[in-house]
Amino acid sequence: MASTTTAFFAFAFAIAFFLLTTTSGGAAEKQVNCDNVMRELVNGKSAQEIARDLRISTSTIYGCERASAATVRGTTPSGVPSMTVPSISPSPH
Repeated sequence: MASTTTAFFAFAFAIAFFLLTTTSGGAAEKQVNCDNVMRELVNGKSAQEIARDLRISTSTIYGCERASAATVRGTTPSGVPSMTVPSISPSPH
């Protein structure tokens, strides 16, 4: 009985391990160099062309665009403004 239970759990673990390692689920996404993506966009390539050439999704390209725009604006890539508050000088009168 114990050997049957052990075999069952070993088999279940093997199946779970296989499923976790073969399905991406977003965790196994390859790293994308957004500088390269932005360089291609500036040079006139479309998001679809870049996606095909770099074998990435167009949503990844749009994410690089958002991150770049946020950097230029001085906000975080999620679009949430930074928490710096400008100092206000008292009026001279």
